[in-house]
Amino acid sequence: MALQEGDVLPEHGDGDGVDGISDLPDELLLKVLACLGSAREAARTGVLSIRWCGLWTRLSEYTFRDVKPEAVEAALANVTLPALDRLDIEVPLNEWWDWDPVDRAASLLRAAARLSIESVSVVLEYQMGVEVPAIVLPCFDRTSSLILNSYNVPFAPPRGGEFSRLERLELTTGCNIFAALLPNCPRLRVLRIHGCQALEVTVHSATLEELAVECASCSGIRRIDVDTPQLKEANLELNGQLSRWFDVSFSAPKVEKHSWKFTNLECHGDGIPLEVLLGCSLKYGIRTLRLEARMLQFGLQYPNRSLAQEIARLPMADFSVLEVAVHTQGHYFGSLLLHLLQIPPAIQKLELFIYQLQVEEDIWCPGEDCPCQQLIVWKNETIFLSDLKEVHISYLPARGDEEVDFLKLLFRCAPGLKRMDVAVDDKLHEEIRSIYGENPHAKCDVRSCSW
Repeated sequence: MALQEGDVLPEHGDGDGVDGISDLPDELLLKVLACLGSAREAARTGVLSIRWCGLWTRLSEYTFRDVKPEAVEAALANVTLPALDRLDIEVPLNEWWDWDPVDRAASLLRAAARLSIESVSVVLEYQMGVEVPAIVLPCFDRTSSLILNSYNVPFAPPRGGEFSRLERLELTTGCNIFAALLPNCPRLRVLRIHGCQALEVTVHSATLEELAVECASCSGIRRIDVDTPQLKEANLELNGQLSRWFDVSFSAPKVEKHSWKFTNLECHGDGIPLEVLLGCSLKYGIRTLRLEARMLQFGLQYPNRSLAQEIARLPMADFSVLEVAVHTQGHYFGSLLLHLLQIPPAIQKLELFIYQLQVEEDIWCPGEDCPCQQLIVWKNETIFLSDLKEVHISYLPARGDEEVDFLKLLFRCAPGLKRMDVAVDDKLHEEIRSIYGENPHAKCDVRSCSW
């Protein structure tokens, strides 16, 4: 029945004066409190009746959001269960009156470590811009899953003890704590690292099976050192220009799935300045090199390192699949692709996407003075692509002769080619079919490509 203006609600439930909820068993009341999703809201239910007072201290899971560290500590001191399933804390450390955020955070972590908690997640929000000393971690010796997020407050390893039950660790930190911490984690299987800007990232573990590293800015990182004999899966993503001294040491003989990605690299390919997203992967025994390149305006700035040098820094070689996306920005692309095909010469499969944006060519490409046109002799060159069996190309959109010439070069340099698929504007279909007719040994297809 809908309420009408002037209607009066009964003061207690259905009006009989009986509090039916408070008469429920403790197990059901605790489920009601757990559904609130907040330790603070669960504690506030004590104002309802004496029956609810202190009931929140018997919960198996606690979530604290935007609560001062000292209030969280006080709440944890009142917990009555001998073991908890989960503790989730997100507290601010950036109040202007808080002169000692590190001590407050360290005290909070010690209070959490004193409890027996299966899963712990702590986010420390500090954005005051003032450098602070490292927080010495307590030993979470009864925790199997630990998430610590404090990008602007560094961590230091415990002074003693070990994380004897820890199997999953996720750290967001700017420091290299891993070399000292991981030897104290004898059962660790999963490690996720976010935001590290240390000079060196060191991951040595005899038990680790899964590793993920994400760095939003890697310009300061000089070395990544991974030695994990049991590792099965690794994913590493670094964003930003790599240091000229950057080096990788990667030892994981049992790895089955492996992915690296470097974004926003600046390098040059056969004299043409590039902005590059570079990556490689290993999956089901297939090694793939991935490259997305944006051809830059010639003459503004010339990167010191070449594309071949950047590819050589990847922790794997002997690629069988090459996936390339090129944004031409008005440049000719043939010379760059010919150069790229010679870097991993043993590829068996090529997937190529050419994005030829409609821009004023003289803005990005100065014409005859640009390397992309000076090296136009690539059309008559021959390279050896004896392993290449399968090619898929998409031109978005096509400009004309260059697409056809590059197709002829592939057939000339890859005598063992078995499949060729091209997506291109309708205007080139007839000429491409003519090329297909001259190469009956390959199964070929041409289709329309909309823009």
